Amino acid sequence: MPNREIYSTVAASQALVFASRTATINSSAVDLQGFESAMFVCNIGAPGITLSATDRIGFQLQESDTTTDGDFTNVAAADTHNGESLVEFTSNASASAAAILSYKGMRRYARVRVIYSGTHGAGTIVGVNALRGHAAVAPVAQVN
Repeated sequence: MPNREIYSTVAASQALVFASRTATINSSAVDLQGFESAMFVCNIGAPGITLSATDRIGFQLQESDTTTDGDFTNVAAADTHNGESLVEFTSNASASAAAILSYKGMRRYARVRVIYSGTHGAGTIVGVNALRGHAAVAPVAQVN
């Protein structure tokens, strides 16, 4: 029987606490030392406004070799598993969902920038969880 257990090979953390927000914010930098990839689960709740092409919420994957805020840059499509480093919600029908951003680049740190474009008079709940994978050493110590 194949071993389908991933608990000992993936490290999970909360990169951005779930909260109602109205302005652009960065998740915590996720340290990828000892891991070869990361997946960010970007969650959006029911929008506080009517989302549109003008009033939208985006999740942008970023990378850096330091934790200095100004050193982070947007991830190139080649450094993702599916060619997407930006996911945008432009309609209420697409919201109340989760979007996946995956990273396989060579930088030590990765994060997600949650971008509120347009006018957001009422808050929308967003949050980001990070999963670090392809650990160099297993089992991975889990923090519960």
